[in-house]
Amino acid sequence: IPSVCSGILIAPTIIVTARHCVRNDSGIDGSGYVFTNPGSRVDGLATNAKISRVVISDEDLALIILDIPLKGAEYLKVADMAMIAAISDLTPLSGYGYGAVFETSEPYSPLVRKYGMEWRSAGKDLKLKNTYELTSKSSSACRGDSGGPVIITLGNGELALLAVISGAANVQNACGTPGSDGLFRMRVTLVSPYLSLIPEYTGIPMAVPPTTPTKKIVKITCIKGKVTKVISGSKPKCPKGYVVKKKN
Repeated sequence: IPSVCSGILIAPTIIVTARHCVRNDSGIDGSGYVFTNPGSRVDGLATNAKISRVVISDEDLALIILDIPLKGAEYLKVADMAMIAAISDLTPLSGYGYGAVFETSEPYSPLVRKYGMEWRSAGKDLKLKNTYELTSKSSSACRGDSGGPVIITLGNGELALLAVISGAANVQNACGTPGSDGLFRMRVTLVSPYLSLIPEYTGIPMAVPPTTPTKKIVKITCIKGKVTKVISGSKPKCPKGYVVKKKN
């Protein structure tokens, strides 16, 4: 694999990733992409999906629309700006990607790996609207993690997509290294401001609820002397003293 990028499926045919994964600084678009299904090995069996359209943002985020759906088990809610404004500093976040493995010098991780970071509202890039520099005391993104999701756990335990990874600081041996203060630094780009660029995205694709079996309604005729009553229901019964009229 000459180059790997990560991303997250937010709908059956829509991937969020980093802009530099699909277009370089000279404005040249990449080609020859292959996609694996979420959760599978990145060097495993490729899907038949091809790029139908790419939407480029004004920051380091891109949306890839595929010509056929991929198999995602579930789709995360995307954190909106109100939710983001309410995040407390140093709230733990989780990044995911198929990037290089520092310990083994492998160029990519065949299975998606997790690394941590903390939210810092003061890390906002003053020149950009939706880019932040976040920190970690213990881990960093690596080459190939670009475009991978940054996830927050909400107060009710629900997970939400916050941003995608743009890059790491002080990269050595394909991974970020800590600065003089001992902190790893990573740049992320928020996702929610760019969902309006793809009108076909309508939110979380919800599972179709199971169909409730329709109860069969049965009618019976009950008689008591010369009095007749018709009783209906799924399991109708005659009132006390009545008997079911037998059909001829």
